[in-house]
Amino acid sequence: MNAINTLLTTAACLSQGLAMAERVIEPTLGLTPILDSVELRRELQEIDRVRQQYGDDCEKHLTARQRHVYWHDYEEREDLWEVGEIGDGWYNCATASVSATSAHRPAGNITYTAANAHDFSLGTAWVCEGTGESITFRINADEENEWEWEHGTVTTVFIYNGYQKSARTWRDNSRIKQFRLHINDKPYALLNLRDTTAVQCFDIGQHRAQRCALRFEITEVYRGNRWPNDVAVSEIEFDGDGCLCFGAGTMIAVPDGEKAIEQIVAGDVILAPDPASGCLAPATVLGTARRNHRLYRLGFDSGLSVEVTADHPLLFDGDYYSIAENALYGLQTRQLAVGQQLNVFRNGHMEALTLRSITPLDGLRASYTITALDRGGLFLANGLCAAVEAVEAVETAATTETTGR
Repeated sequence: MNAINTLLTTAACLSQGLAMAERVIEPTLGLTPILDSVELRRELQEIDRVRQQYGDDCEKHLTARQRHVYWHDYEEREDLWEVGEIGDGWYNCATASVSATSAHRPAGNITYTAANAHDFSLGTAWVCEGTGESITFRINADEENEWEWEHGTVTTVFIYNGYQKSARTWRDNSRIKQFRLHINDKPYALLNLRDTTAVQCFDIGQHRAQRCALRFEITEVYRGNRWPNDVAVSEIEFDGDGCLCFGAGTMIAVPDGEKAIEQIVAGDVILAPDPASGCLAPATVLGTARRNHRLYRLGFDSGLSVEVTADHPLLFDGDYYSIAENALYGLQTRQLAVGQQLNVFRNGHMEALTLRSITPLDGLRASYTITALDRGGLFLANGLCAAVEAVEAVETAATTETTGR
């Protein structure tokens, strides 16, 4: 009996030691969604007042929550619960299939399936019995982007905890207190969730996205007021690398000067460089994307700097360079290193600047890009020649550069 007790004690200690050694990730909290129509209407009225008073310069006079409303077009949404801006751009290339170990049966026409946790709507939820249940996401590139997205990664998980259709449903149903995240069938980390309706952002490091399986196992719950055995989560979404971006405040050349990249929208006319002639020509923006990314600050000998993702291609004399050598979107880049020259358009002509520093920036930051133009494949970002994501346009620009045709 003593031997058995010793073995049990040893096993318990080992188990406790493994648990203590398990990685724990705490969330960064984002904004709380607006689920009340009266409150939303009040915010929109205030935004309209600020717009009328300050015009195009209105954003700096808005609160963080009002900017969120302003950026994501709440006034044009079909319903209050849409959260389609999450991972915008990354989902242009990726899809995720969803399954769960269990889900509650429908109540009339209301369902509680696993797919509800990945439909970009807070009006639905995956609901299960709780501890021990799990939901699995299998990520793949869209078929047309599979080759281009070979090096894409998943880096971020966004979770809207509880049943967020209303404040009442959120309180009545139980919420998740902790997930154990498994990546490709291996335990990776414990995610500690807060008991809040705010979006919770988890930085999970970089993991190759193509054919990646992420399983979220419920280990602890916050008990609901009315249905403690109904455990709900409204949304689990992802973001990552594989979408080429610049930091907020990067200036894009337009016919009447410059415009911040976060203010560029489809339909805007910008000035695009023509590598063959060295001149600028008008081009219409066909698409943009906004995401959260790890960014790097590039510093040049002229004093110019730009914040950019590691994978974004920048032009120099017909070749493309990026901090991390890659072939995203079919465009092969060379590794960008200190001392490398890059093309910049200034003083009415194309010049060369020498890179003096590459500085990684802390955390995940809002980042933006132009995905396609109606002509050519380049735009000016703080004067640097940067590629769009539409690979055919980029290849056409590169061909023009090298052949002159």
